[in-house]
Amino acid sequence: MSNQVQPLTPGTPKVATVDMTQGQFKELVVFAVVGAGFHSMDFALWAASKGLASHTGDQHNESFEWVPEKLGELTVESLLSIFREIRGHNQPQKVH
Repeated sequence: MSNQVQPLTPGTPKVATVDMTQGQFKELVVFAVVGAGFHSMDFALWAASKGLASHTGDQHNESFEWVPEKLGELTVESLLSIFREIRGHNQPQKVH
């Protein structure tokens, strides 16, 4: 299956064309989500409430980790939505 990488932001150019299976593409998106982390404590708590993340900290050190196996159960569309949410909050802010 040939997947064309779509821009994450409308109006930006396409990045590349990649030949991979749907499963390989899904795995790549799971790794992207795991690598992107969490943009806020609320988002980490939301992910944990859905079983997509686990609390790995303690009362003095709040820490969460994605659960890749649970992310892999989601659709590619859901994974891309999560990644876009994270990426949208991690954009560098312009300083005036």
